[in-house]
This record gives sequence, C-alpha cells and structure tokens, in this order.
Amino acid sequence: MDIGGESFLWEFSPPLSNLFLPITNAKLEKTKALLEGNIMANRSHAYPGWQVLLLLLVVGGIIGGWIGDLIVGLWPALGILGKVQSVGIPEFTLNLQVFSLTFGFMLHISFFTILGFILSYLGYKRL
Repeated sequence: MDIGGESFLWEFSPPLSNLFLPITNAKLEKTKALLEGNIMANRSHAYPGWQVLLLLLVVGGIIGGWIGDLIVGLWPALGILGKVQSVGIPEFTLNLQVFSLTFGFMLHISFFTILGFILSYLGYKRL
C-alpha cells in the first residue's frame, strides 16, 4: 500500500541495520579487557566450591556434637536437647571369598549438631 509515495509497511518495520546489534570499538575493548582479566565483571559474590561447604558442614557438625555433649554433661536438665537420632544406611558386608566389601553410612543428629550445621553454613556464606 502506497501512502504519500512510501510504502505503509516500510514505516512500521524496523530498518535492516537495527536487526543486528552493532559492535563498536568500545564494546570490543571492554570484552577484550574482561577476557584478559583487567576489569571485573558485574557478578554477584562467588562462593568457594562445594568441597569447602562440605568440609565446613562436617567440622561444624562435629564441633556442635562436642559442644552438645559438654553442655548436657554440665546441665543434665538439657538432656532432651542432647538426644541423638541416627539416620542412614546400616553397615553391611559383602563377602566375595577373595575380598569383602563393607558399606554403610550413619548420621547421628542432635539439636547441637544441627546448630553446628547452621552456624557453619552461615560462616560459609560470609566467605
């Protein structure tokens, strides 16, 4: 459809140059600097790996259990907080005559162990 000597469709469709993002020298320089490590990218805080988290959780659980045993030993009235619940796969042995394999995993959880897990996770988030 022609309106005033120009196509009606042409007025509402974007020019071909806008279909592709123009790459300017400034954008190329910034990308090059990012790849070389000269400037920092806009990222959120990067946490250490999952191995560090696992180590902190194990250490936090152990220390929490020790503190729980100490507190329950000093104040026997808090014995309910020191009650331990065991969760996991009980130990079993597979005997193959040439060698034997033993499998099992038990997690002994108490209030103080969970408190140690939480505190170690919060410490991980602060790293």
